[in-house]
Amino acid sequence: TELLNTVLTYHVLATSVGEVKAAAAISVAQSPVPQNLVPTVNGENVALSISQESGEDVLYVNTSRVTGPDVDATNGVIHLIDKVLLPPPSDLSDTDSTIAEIVTALAGAENAEFTTLLAALQTPGAAALLTAAADVDATLTVFAPTDAAFEALLTDLGITAGDLLNDPNLPAILSQHILGTTVGSLTAYASNGGTVTTLASNNLNVDIQDNALVIEGSTVVEADVEASNGVIHVIDEVIFTVD
Repeated sequence: TELLNTVLTYHVLATSVGEVKAAAAISVAQSPVPQNLVPTVNGENVALSISQESGEDVLYVNTSRVTGPDVDATNGVIHLIDKVLLPPPSDLSDTDSTIAEIVTALAGAENAEFTTLLAALQTPGAAALLTAAADVDATLTVFAPTDAAFEALLTDLGITAGDLLNDPNLPAILSQHILGTTVGSLTAYASNGGTVTTLASNNLNVDIQDNALVIEGSTVVEADVEASNGVIHVIDEVIFTVD
């Protein structure tokens, strides 16, 4: 099928790249973004990066750990990985809609999601953020906490949703979830071990842990929900950081 072909060809580097042994892959992985993005046969890139695990450098392809490098074949080399690579974007993408429109639509869906996020963006103090998310000319990245993430936060803080929505710090908290540029998952994977800067001018740590993209301790559970004015990455915890 077309889907199977898309996935399989995403596991093969483009012929223009040629054979890449582990040593060369590690060298590429240590290069700055975007030099550590490598094209595949299906046209999408994969990101090579290094994570420190138990004091050792581990090579990653997107969020897949290389577990068996340099298996030689007669016509190239194979690197065993521990997770299937899936090319972007998410099935939730709607490039005809803005980020604000996608969040609103999902909050009103039968299996509603982002209801608390939408309510937070609709508070008076967050008006500028909602306007930005609705701006067709914007280029944003939104790390969108799920409703369960907000519920966990309320439980941890011992407050109600009403308390949160009336908190004068809420706009600043929301700003910590938004970047002023569009950063897709591949760029984020390639930034493993680095940081990204939010609208609140604070830096969020970007890591790959346990086969997942982690932003300042929050795991991305759905990446690359593409919109007409940026991208949404769904996260499982609300981000709090002091920079």
